[in-house]
Amino acid sequence: MVSLLNRVGPSRRLGIKAHLCNCFILPDRILKAELTFIRFAFYSFHFGTIGSRLFSCTLYGHYTTQMQVLETPLRDVKLIQPQRFGDSRGWFAEVFNQSTFAAAGLSTDFVQDNQSFSVKGVLRGLHYQLGKPQGKLVRVLSGHIWDVAVDLRRESPDFGKWAGFDLKAETSAEHLQLLWIPEGFAHGFLVLSDTAEVLYKTTNIYHPQGERSILWSDPTLAIDWPLGALNGISPSVSPKDALGKHFLEAEFPPVEVPHLV
Repeated sequence: MVSLLNRVGPSRRLGIKAHLCNCFILPDRILKAELTFIRFAFYSFHFGTIGSRLFSCTLYGHYTTQMQVLETPLRDVKLIQPQRFGDSRGWFAEVFNQSTFAAAGLSTDFVQDNQSFSVKGVLRGLHYQLGKPQGKLVRVLSGHIWDVAVDLRRESPDFGKWAGFDLKAETSAEHLQLLWIPEGFAHGFLVLSDTAEVLYKTTNIYHPQGERSILWSDPTLAIDWPLGALNGISPSVSPKDALGKHFLEAEFPPVEVPHLV
């Protein structure tokens, strides 16, 4: 599900140097937000144990669903798995609920939805915005992509690290997959299936003046794109993305200074 992570450590120039290591999601690093659909005008809350890694919130009613929020190797990037309920007629799933997301500490303020259709081998990214940064909730509607997030927050312990995620329209009979990428990250993906449709919600509007791109093949980041899965097809990159900056030359989001009370 999660592949390789690139770690950037100190160097002479911009304080970065590439190191590569394997990362895995551990079963005990799962956040769960449980939701119940209710038929009544009243309900009650039950809060489970609140620990450093676990939080659960249940609303009691007619039937219960579960939405898993899994931690990833990148701080604040989350893999979300809404549960599907199906029968001979098809299936139903709740993929976004404001209360559920808030309980899991995720953003609930989305202002724009974007959808793309791409053929096999298309590589989009690595995109980010300055001035009006966008958090993204990414979902694959059809097909299979390899999705990448890069932490560009200079104050973050994960600055310069990346992680790749296999995202598919359907991962099992019970769950769907969404990826939450907060503001301050670059984002891109490679299409591995014949075609793929991707839908993502954003926390800010498109801001052309602040649009930035880092070259997908940047040697400092050294992202391990699964090009072997393309069976000899070369990645198809837009002219704009082909002119993306190298990481060492990129303009990063401003450092967030904590407000003093």
